[in-house]
Amino acid sequence: MAATQPRSADELGLTIDGVNHLTLPVRDHDRARRFYVELLGGEVTREPSWESVKAGRSNSTALAVRVCEGAEFDLFYQPFGMAQPDQEHPHHAFFVQSPAELDAFRAKLQETGIPTALITRQQNGPTCLAELHFNDPDGNHLQIDCRNYPFSDKVGSAGFDGWDLYYSWRDWPRKR
Repeated sequence: MAATQPRSADELGLTIDGVNHLTLPVRDHDRARRFYVELLGGEVTREPSWESVKAGRSNSTALAVRVCEGAEFDLFYQPFGMAQPDQEHPHHAFFVQSPAELDAFRAKLQETGIPTALITRQQNGPTCLAELHFNDPDGNHLQIDCRNYPFSDKVGSAGFDGWDLYYSWRDWPRKR
């Protein structure tokens, strides 16, 4: 009789400890740096080494940016962006603690020409879980949530049309 083999990671004593990195396609590293570092407040942790790629010592064309503790994006160069705007997935969601922070991010995004959608799918009396949806210049869908956002008429209570968040990456950032 054959010995019983463990059937799950838990039975094997294996656990995943955290997120190492997520990858996103970008058309232009300089534009991506402006978006993820200057606009969202991330920190560059690794530059791509084009010389190593050209010499065949590396195949990584990624600009690594830490957007918050535990979340780092490897922004890989590719000449095309993400999926069509009406595809809601994949997307990457983060959260902020206060409604004022969410409002400040929304204002900062909009002042550079990035359309946003502020919606809720959960209302708890006078507050709601607010979701701020937007795209980076390459069409990668991002979301910032706030758990205790005041419910008002500026928060949509249904879904949103992804095409309303579309803008041309060539025109970003909007010139003032």
